[in-house]
Amino acid sequence: MPDSKDLLPLWTQLADGQCDSLIHAAMSINPADVAAVSRLRQDHDAQLVHLALDLIKARHKAAKKWPVDMVSRMMADSAGVEQATSLLVSEHKAKRFSQLGKPVMDLCCGIGGDAIGLSRAGIAVTGMDMDPIRAWMTSHNADCPTRVGDVAQLKLDAHTVFHIDPARRNQRGRTHRLEDYQPGMDVMMSLLQQQPTACFKLGPGVELDDLPAGEIEIISEHGQLVQAVLWTGELAQCARRATLLPEGLSIAADADDVWDSPPEDEISKFVMTFDASVERLGLMASLCRQLDIACVHPQAGLLTSEALIDSPWVTSFQVLDEMPWQIKQVKAALRKHNAGIVEVKTRGRLVNPDVLQKQLRGKGDELLTVFVLRFGDHSRAIVCKRLA
Repeated sequence: MPDSKDLLPLWTQLADGQCDSLIHAAMSINPADVAAVSRLRQDHDAQLVHLALDLIKARHKAAKKWPVDMVSRMMADSAGVEQATSLLVSEHKAKRFSQLGKPVMDLCCGIGGDAIGLSRAGIAVTGMDMDPIRAWMTSHNADCPTRVGDVAQLKLDAHTVFHIDPARRNQRGRTHRLEDYQPGMDVMMSLLQQQPTACFKLGPGVELDDLPAGEIEIISEHGQLVQAVLWTGELAQCARRATLLPEGLSIAADADDVWDSPPEDEISKFVMTFDASVERLGLMASLCRQLDIACVHPQAGLLTSEALIDSPWVTSFQVLDEMPWQIKQVKAALRKHNAGIVEVKTRGRLVNPDVLQKQLRGKGDELLTVFVLRFGDHSRAIVCKRLA
């Protein structure tokens, strides 16, 4: 495998217009077609063809994270796109940096996902990465200066805050363990000692109790948990925050989220599941207060209300029937409600949803949902119709 320094001149050729014909040709072939790839290699350097094909693959993936006009000029490899922050999330984070009015060092910048948001917000951002190709990609994609180097050797000035995106993969694949991050926590804590105002991009599955003091924000993008963000120093605004994008909504808390009243024992006319960011941070009580609804049981992940709730935070279901969990009773209830395809939702491996969905499927026309959940020392089934 060629060294990054050797490949950088080839990447610059792809960016400066010298290889437009190759890029267009690469767009028109199936990269698994050996004969088609061989024909490209007859007219172009083999390594350049490989990079062009990876660029096309990367741009296809990038279309899920950035608008078409940005993707068409983006320089990136497919692995870099997978790891990069989307425009939606980077602009959300950049808003908070904008309030400081200070320059930002984007450390471990990758292909520039976060630097793009910072640059578009008018913030003076400088990217830094150990990989010269990734640093160059950030410079190209975010139109900002970059440096090649090891962040462990970085000396920060007092007026520059930082954002860091440590690698979250080891030999076994993606990791949630802070001790497996690169750079490690020792380096990140050293940076914090130099500059206490910072933003750490972390995986949403990271062990939250292991993090340094600051605000922990869990970001949900289109219903998927994409980042845990640790804000420190002047960037921290509360203890915990769940954020919903693209809606731009947040639920924040400064202390333990205490229930105003005990959970409900009775199921009302509607039940609701809620965004995973809320549960990840234990903010269910805050959500219930905001929406003026009750929780059925904290571990059940289910809310209930007499009125239909219209909120991006929840997915609502109309309750059709409720009973102790016994498959014969549930089948009878589903027949009564003309069930066809049945969706099963459960927790704690109480049942196997894949197996049970096949067992419960009926001959009717209605797409129904069955919750099978444990409430205290007994299990219950709730037959519902999804409303949103």
